[in-house]
Parts: sequence; C-alpha cells; structure tokens
Amino acid sequence: MGDEVVVPDGGTGLIDGVFPQGERDVWRLVLSDGSSVECDDEHLWIVGTSCGRHRGQAPKVMTTREIRLDTFEANGSSKWYIPPAKPIDLGGDAGLPLDPYLIGLLLGDGSFRHDLRLSTIDDEIREAVAAAVAPIACCNR
Repeated sequence: MGDEVVVPDGGTGLIDGVFPQGERDVWRLVLSDGSSVECDDEHLWIVGTSCGRHRGQAPKVMTTREIRLDTFEANGSSKWYIPPAKPIDLGGDAGLPLDPYLIGLLLGDGSFRHDLRLSTIDDEIREAVAAAVAPIACCNR
C-alpha cells in the first residue's frame, strides 16, 4: 500500500489497498507488439474494439476472462485492443542530475564504462550535448 503507479491517462495514483485472493491461475497475455503481461482472470482492462460490428464504440472495461473467452472476430482477426497509456508527466525534468536527452544519447551512442563518452559526427547532436552539459548561468554572484 502507498506505492505510486502510472494510470492510463498519464498521471499517477496511489495503491490504497491490497486484497489477498489466495492461490489463482495466472495467464500470460501476449500483445500484438510482442510484449506480454501476466495476470489472473479477474484483472480489469480498458479495451477498444479492433474491427467488426463494434468498431468505433467507446472503450470499455473487461476482465481477462471475458477477453480470453471472446478474443477473435469470425474472420480470425483480434476483436479487442488495449489502447496505449498516455505518456506519464512527472512534472518536468527540473532537478534531474542529467538531461533526459543526453541520457538517451549516451545509451544509444555513448559509453559509461570509465567516464562518459559519446561517439558521433552529427553536428546537431554535438550541439545538443554541449547545451545539455553547459554550466548554468547564475545571476547571484
């Protein structure tokens, strides 16, 4: 209880209760992008319709069991989709030790082994790194 989790609208919410359910079967759902999640039959999902006669209806809440027992359209296509969660807004990047863009560059084209290194010939990237690591001007001297 008290843990903060991401909610579908991009915000956060607090876990306000833990309700032991005893031993239950666990299902692994594999999504079309190859990602997977493990949950029980009572897990609630916000789903939209993929195609067929229900296309365009507002998303609704279904259990894993309901989705599992009614997965495909008559033509074999998926009946439901899980809309992606909106990006989480953590209130900006103020106070972060490194610029998030710089972290991404270092992960993709850099090294953390002995010191921070970046390997690129792209002037735009080099300028972005220079701006990210530039000292902050201070007016209180």
